[in-house]
Amino acid sequence: MRDIMEPNNQPGSEVNTALVVPDVNAAAKSMELFTELKTKILTGDNDIVHIKGRPFITRQGWRKIALAFNITTEIIGTAPIHNPERVSETLGYVIQVRAVAKNGRFAVEIAACEKSEFKDPKEATTHNIITKATTRAVNRAISDLVGGGEISAEELENGDEQGPELPANEKPGSVTPEQLKYIDDLMTSRGIDDITPILKKNFNGKEFLKLTKREASSLIDLLKLRPKIKADVEVKSDV
Repeated sequence: MRDIMEPNNQPGSEVNTALVVPDVNAAAKSMELFTELKTKILTGDNDIVHIKGRPFITRQGWRKIALAFNITTEIIGTAPIHNPERVSETLGYVIQVRAVAKNGRFAVEIAACEKSEFKDPKEATTHNIITKATTRAVNRAISDLVGGGEISAEELENGDEQGPELPANEKPGSVTPEQLKYIDDLMTSRGIDDITPILKKNFNGKEFLKLTKREASSLIDLLKLRPKIKADVEVKSDV
């Protein structure tokens, strides 16, 4: 989910529009300045890491960018990821974060982390899982708000862009009819017409019907964090 919204202009109020770009040239200049900013403030050894020869900004680097742009972040949603086979078992957590700029603009992002991502099972504590998911969500929100659109280093901690490997018994396309029906209901109640952007961002663009049971469960938890749309209510008056 990539929702970046503008504050409503009220009569008599002043809104800082420093981040609003009026034309193509201004947009290009804005991106040029962002690139320059990164080279000037991301100078520490832990600000950027290289994975497969490509540079990625770390948690520390994104915090520096947030400080430079005077951005604050807050957790606004948390949801467990349940095992579709055993609902009582928690596989991981989904975290929703809001990043807010000084002028009122904000970006809301979601990220997840599962215990299967940890090589040492002893490290897969609730605290560590939530911390990693929060880091990813915060990084995404900051990136969206400043127009970075980049993947952070914490997204690729497993060494590639595909995320953790699937268990041997998890086959693509194993999503159940019950899960498909539930996802369809959630999309309707959340006003989502196209699931493709969510799949592209959180499941590497995998086709809907090729999701595994676990991926479908993660998608359900992601959709639950989205606000429900308000049904139009017709009010009749006897007057």
